[in-house]
Amino acid sequence: MIQPEEVIRDEDGMWTHSAMPHSDYEFIPLAWFTDQGLEVATVEFENDADEQLTDTWFETGHTDCSGWEPSKPPGEGWFVFSIHDGEDGPVCVWLRQAPPVGIDSEGGSHD
Repeated sequence: MIQPEEVIRDEDGMWTHSAMPHSDYEFIPLAWFTDQGLEVATVEFENDADEQLTDTWFETGHTDCSGWEPSKPPGEGWFVFSIHDGEDGPVCVWLRQAPPVGIDSEGGSHD
C-alpha cells in the first residue's frame, strides 16, 4: 500500500514519491493508480500558483517552482505523489486511498 512520504523538493521545486513506477512512458496510466486502490487528483501550477511565480516561470524561462505550495484537493487523506514539470508547466499529483465500494470520497454511503 502506497503511503505518504516526506516531501523534500529539489532546487527547482520538484519531487517524486519513491513508489513512482519506472517506465519509458511519459505518464502513468490511470489504471495503475486504480489497481493500487488510489484516487488521483492533479493541481496545475499555471492555475494554482500566484501570478508572480507563474510570470517568472512562463515569461522568463526560469524553471523554479519551489515557491509554489500546491493546493490540496477537497476532502480528507490526500498526500503528494509528485511535483513535476508537465506539458504546460509544473503539476502536482495528489493521491489518497480510494474509499471502500459503496462509500463516497466524503465518507457517505451510496444507497
